[in-house]
Amino acid sequence: MVINILYFTSTGNTLWLVQQARKIIEEKGHTVNLFESVTTGLEFIENCDMIGIFYPVWGSDLPDPVKDQVRRMQEGRGRKIFLIGDCAVFTGDTGVYWKKVLERKGYDVFYVDHLTMPININIPGWNLWKVPDKDKQDKIFAEAESYLKEICSSVLEGKRKIDGTSPFSRLFGVLQRVLLAPFTNYAKKFFMCDSEKCTRCGLCYRICPKNNITIDEDKGAIFGKDCIICMKCYNFCPVNAVLVDKGSRDDKRYRRYKGPGRGIHPIEYRK
Repeated sequence: MVINILYFTSTGNTLWLVQQARKIIEEKGHTVNLFESVTTGLEFIENCDMIGIFYPVWGSDLPDPVKDQVRRMQEGRGRKIFLIGDCAVFTGDTGVYWKKVLERKGYDVFYVDHLTMPININIPGWNLWKVPDKDKQDKIFAEAESYLKEICSSVLEGKRKIDGTSPFSRLFGVLQRVLLAPFTNYAKKFFMCDSEKCTRCGLCYRICPKNNITIDEDKGAIFGKDCIICMKCYNFCPVNAVLVDKGSRDDKRYRRYKGPGRGIHPIEYRK
């Protein structure tokens, strides 16, 4: 069997999951091709027996790059799809909502599930949940790997499961999606650069999925209007010069999530 997986990753959790999924599935004798949603066209729907979509949950919704790809997908004609999301706190009805979208296109969305991964947002006004320390991260990744093995086995066996159907998930999922765009438009105004700390290395420019950052020799990083709050620039800046409000200068209180490690590095979209 050939399985094509479309994915988006911000700080690396989803990339780690798709790489683990590929390893698990290929050990069972199948072929897995990975397609990064920012850089691929619609070739991920071609030449395969099954399609997987992996995504970080954003406000009970898909991240914009995956959402854009799903909307462009052509008639499914009954082709099988499974949806696997990851989130630190609340997944809502993300998979259920997009299952319906894909089914209207003619796909058979037979499996929807979500895993818990470390949180990557720790900013002023959003610090109820802290970035976990290494021991806690190791525990989260061990549990995720164990559960991912169960998911992959179930998918290969053709089992059906739909996560996120409870009334609580549906209600708060709808509320989160309604509030997501206003929140994004509000929050992106607070991105700024500490020009004294900024080394002008250009990493934030290279890893931004929307090409929303430019580097100025005097001001450092300058942010445009196309931010999708992926948090890559904020978390991966080597000197924590990217800020979300001035309060985040306190990088001990507002600790950055530097990604899962484990051989995972931030995807760079440009030189």
